[in-house]
Amino acid sequence: GDWAYATLEVSFQPHWMISIADQYNTKAHGGTDTHFYSGALTYNVGSHRIALGYGRTREGLNCNGGVCRKVPAQRGATLSWNYNF
Repeated sequence: GDWAYATLEVSFQPHWMISIADQYNTKAHGGTDTHFYSGALTYNVGSHRIALGYGRTREGLNCNGGVCRKVPAQRGATLSWNYNF
């Protein structure tokens, strides 16, 4: 199938970042005509990163806020905490 993708990330220095994204599986070549939307609010301080997000994700590699990870298909809220040392 054919995919379209758009993302917008805005940071408010020194700690906050907002991101929104949409992946769209078009009807061309047998696609599902489905939107996979997401949004997140992120707070960074020192080595800590806390993110609160909501959306619909497809299974596979998901990148948001500069962090990429493998995720299952889901719809709903997510909360994550990362610590870099």
